[in-house]
Amino acid sequence: MKQKSSKIIFFDIDGTLIDTTGIISDKLMQALHKLKENGHEICLATGRSADGQIEELRKINWDGYVLGNGVYGEYKGKVVIHETIPTKDVKAFVTFTKEIPEMGIILEGNTGSYATKLGSQVAFEAMKKVAYYGKLSYEEFIDYFQVVDDLQTVESVNKMMYFNGGKYVKKMTEKFGKDLSFIPNSVTQSASLDDGEIMKMGISKAVGIQRVIEQAGYEQKDVIAFGDGYNDLEMIEFAGIGVAMGNAVEPLKEKADLITASIHKEGIVKALETLKLI
Repeated sequence: MKQKSSKIIFFDIDGTLIDTTGIISDKLMQALHKLKENGHEICLATGRSADGQIEELRKINWDGYVLGNGVYGEYKGKVVIHETIPTKDVKAFVTFTKEIPEMGIILEGNTGSYATKLGSQVAFEAMKKVAYYGKLSYEEFIDYFQVVDDLQTVESVNKMMYFNGGKYVKKMTEKFGKDLSFIPNSVTQSASLDDGEIMKMGISKAVGIQRVIEQAGYEQKDVIAFGDGYNDLEMIEFAGIGVAMGNAVEPLKEKADLITASIHKEGIVKALETLKLI
């Protein structure tokens, strides 16, 4: 096991490391580097896929990654978990949504994110409510995706996202809920399943973190996690110290060991100082 003084710290991205403008503050960047200097290890734990990391975060020497809400994880370049959604379940869900043109879906894998032209338009309308995406034109937004005519052709799917599915949530969960896990969408921060994310049943950020620390030689008590959204609930509960941002959803604050200031008031930096890690 690692030295008792060494911690492994996991950070959500959206609403935690970066705000709705997509910018990470200079003070936070300095704090992340200081954590490394002080002998701690730092990892991302995000709903984003491998191709969804912003350029600023690529400047950090991360020790590990938990991506797609736990479906994929690495430590020091070694893959420790990759739980794709079974192909039969992806195809069944895509078939289900083909008859619902007002509902948009995105399929995410390690090689990219995929959408139909119509699905991307629905997703754009939902996601532009978030300030960071609201600055983008549709033409800029679509560059984030590989547009395909038929999502049935996409292979090795880590996670599915859907938008504007409110009228169909009951039917979806009844039809697919035994095999697939549904959570509120981490981009639009929906408090319901009107916009949602779908993973293989039993997968969460906590599961990905467990695999990373097993490989890294840490115990659960050595884990510190920062988050703000519904997809961070299991992670915050799992961590030895779970930290909710001041801008976090209320259910996350209720489960956190520590509530820090909001992202706009350097919440991560203040918490790291409180915990005497920097």
